[in-house]
Amino acid sequence: MIGHTGFTGTSLLVVPARRMVVVLLANRAHPNWTWSNPDAHRVAVHSDIAAVPE
Repeated sequence: MIGHTGFTGTSLLVVPARRMVVVLLANRAHPNWTWSNPDAHRVAVHSDIAAVPE
């Protein structure tokens, strides 16, 4: 499993064993930098995906 998170809230998850790529696009910089913290959403999405049986 390979993952990368971006500063504005984007993230990438690659699971070669499942032949799966997940890209989460978020933008905490719009409308301003204090608008939202994307970490909770990133953790929830990727945790749900990881929990799916192969």
